[in-house]
Amino acid sequence: MRNVIKWIFLLALAAFFLVAGFLKVTDPVEFMRAILRYQLFAPTLAWVAALWVPWMEIAAALGLLLRSWRQASAGLIILLLIGFEILLGSAAYRGLDIDCGCLGSGAGSSVQLALLRNLGLLLAAIIVVILERPRK
Repeated sequence: MRNVIKWIFLLALAAFFLVAGFLKVTDPVEFMRAILRYQLFAPTLAWVAALWVPWMEIAAALGLLLRSWRQASAGLIILLLIGFEILLGSAAYRGLDIDCGCLGSGAGSSVQLALLRNLGLLLAAIIVVILERPRK
């Protein structure tokens, strides 16, 4: 049962981050605009993030499927999600009514919905790390 649960979370995380990364890679300019709507980053930093973050998401998603990369990939996903939660929380606190940009352009995810979804993804990634540890 432990392996079934682990694989459900692994595949869900991998699928989500592959799709999210691919949607952003296909339109980096729109992703940069989404980053700028958070009103926290200079255009140059937003452009760098728009070019790098989607590839980190894709690499982490693929790494989840490889046993030797699984722990590191889950750790990267946890770090990304914590960063996203901070950004989303900041936007919510400041009352910004923006599309989170999490799933590329036009996905229409509100900040509040993205906060909840990312908490679920964060929990799933933590469970993967716990279940992936060798049993004693």
